[in-house]
Amino acid sequence: ARIKSTQPEERIVKVKDHSLFLNESASKSAQSHESQNFHFNKVIDTMDDQVEMTNSIEEFNLSRLLEGHNSCLLSFGQTYAGKSYTIFGEDEKYTPDYSPGNLKDKRGIVPRALEYLFEKAEELDDIREFVITVSFFEIYLDQVRDLGRAAAEAGELVPTNKFGLGNWNYESERLEVYENTNGLILVKNLTSFVLVDIDDLYRLLKNGFKTRQKYESK
Repeated sequence: ARIKSTQPEERIVKVKDHSLFLNESASKSAQSHESQNFHFNKVIDTMDDQVEMTNSIEEFNLSRLLEGHNSCLLSFGQTYAGKSYTIFGEDEKYTPDYSPGNLKDKRGIVPRALEYLFEKAEELDDIREFVITVSFFEIYLDQVRDLGRAAAEAGELVPTNKFGLGNWNYESERLEVYENTNGLILVKNLTSFVLVDIDDLYRLLKNGFKTRQKYESK
């Protein structure tokens, strides 16, 4: 669990070990005099930064991924809770209209996790081969749209799957989700890329975010 930064007078929870406790005013507003607490594997407080957030998932996700296990990271919360900031963060290399404000590294879990995997790939190069393949899409109002294709259309990345570029309308795109014969859930005609280095990821994110921003601003 991660707590979004608020002003001290607006803070409604306190953190102890791996638990969240609603404070007295929050309990009263809920018309309850009983203390309410919620337990998690890990709680990231407002004072913890993006580095601490990524470190918290390294043991549970990335280490086991390198051991050959499947791994999934899901960010869940209400609108403006900070899901996108936690997952992607901000950086001049891939965030449209980026305003640094200070020199603090604001990159989120995805770029930091990929950076970690590239470092491990180089470290284990003599004994193991790593191929990092990525896709980038969004689901909006039950409409599946390919954000990654923007990087291919811009000529910044070469996709692994072959399709004709051009005449692409991201806003009206509706990709099909299906289950293959092996029971895997896939997205039909979704663009995928093999990343050579971390800069490839930045190109993918930059073009995808620019595409979203273009249509969201209409």
